[in-house]
Amino acid sequence: MREMTLGHKVKEARIAKQMTQKELAGDFITRNMLSQIENDNAAPSIKTIEYIASILDKPISYFMDSEQSDQGSIIEELLTIYEDHNYNECIIKIEKTFAIESEYHNHDLIKDIYINCCIKAGIIYKDMGNYENAQTVLKKVLVFEKNMIFDSNVILYTVYNLLAEINGYLKDSELSKEYNHKATTIINKMLASRTVQSISISLVEGNYDDAISRINSLDIEELDPYNKGRYYIILGSAHYYKKAYLTAIPYLEKAIPFYNDMPNNGVLITIYEQLSKSYSHIEEYKKAYQFLELTKLNN
Repeated sequence: MREMTLGHKVKEARIAKQMTQKELAGDFITRNMLSQIENDNAAPSIKTIEYIASILDKPISYFMDSEQSDQGSIIEELLTIYEDHNYNECIIKIEKTFAIESEYHNHDLIKDIYINCCIKAGIIYKDMGNYENAQTVLKKVLVFEKNMIFDSNVILYTVYNLLAEINGYLKDSELSKEYNHKATTIINKMLASRTVQSISISLVEGNYDDAISRINSLDIEELDPYNKGRYYIILGSAHYYKKAYLTAIPYLEKAIPFYNDMPNNGVLITIYEQLSKSYSHIEEYKKAYQFLELTKLNN
């Protein structure tokens, strides 16, 4: 019998308690986010899974598959330490776990606990005036910096901002400026992401010329990979709906690599459908058929 996914377990436990998605989500997360979690289209953070487990009267380990049962026990233990505000103890335990079991280094929940502990401990050290220790513990977060740049902007901004402040106290103006610059860059990317979302809404509302004009005003180098993909989709789809198929095709094709590895990829299917129809309209039927077949394969 196939093991249930985390999403299926959440849904089953919710239904067993006769709760709607809105009731389970409460004010903690949106109903849409809960729906994505239940459909395995989104991975919940530590705080979210802890919240869901508490509302559904389940241990965190329940939401792990059989291969993750040991991890579930470790996570529950770590969360207990975290809830008691013993952040340094939690950091030491996780680092020992990383050293013994290297695969835990990439476990999202354990990594999330570790990062949160480092930030909390760093803030406490800073407030105590122990700037050296604050810097040391906050720099532990930057081990994951490369993987966090496009997934955890708010966390990185917090760490960069704290390190800029701390290095100011330590009289290291150059390092303080460097971290301040990184924090500013993160803010600019977050603002760019909001702009892309706004333009995407304009496209959905049928304001194609407005969407094209606004998206073209953005510097694509300021966008993270997710929003670069959206950048090309907006341009491609807007031209597609304007029946400018020759213009739409290269943008749609540039969007494909950004969505190839995503699960349950409705976006990729839409791109293939638009490409198939675009090539058909310009009478390149071989290409149209190729993208039609890709649409079927991904359905």
